[in-house]
Amino acid sequence: MRRNKSKHKGWQDHYSTLAKKENFPARSVYKLKEIQQKYNLIKKGDKVLDLGCSPGSWLIYAAKLTGKKGRVIGVDLKPLSVKIPSSAKVFTADILSINDEFYELTGKNFNVILSDRLQPEIKVLMLQGLLTSAKQLFQLLKKL
Repeated sequence: MRRNKSKHKGWQDHYSTLAKKENFPARSVYKLKEIQQKYNLIKKGDKVLDLGCSPGSWLIYAAKLTGKKGRVIGVDLKPLSVKIPSSAKVFTADILSINDEFYELTGKNFNVILSDRLQPEIKVLMLQGLLTSAKQLFQLLKKL
């Protein structure tokens, strides 16, 4: 694996190249593809919540899996800069500030909850970030 020398952050490897070729914004989509192949978590017509959905690869892939009758809702502090399928909707917000208005728009009954990038925006020790992510997810799940 070689370090990308351009202005863009990240690694240039087989998965980065493949993601770009398949129109995914990040190589992380292949983690979800592997999980999906092994466990078949997301099905046609499912309603999926993607927490920390930026840069959008998981959201796009989940929308493909759920099909036109499914629904994928993404939440992230950062707005997405990629085109998303019509069956997906993104909310730019802190997941801890989600309120009843959010649930009125989305409903509460999600078949699958995804999270690959749920972490604080400040740079902290990895362990502290993981603990914070776990706490955030637990607090959100209590609201559902």
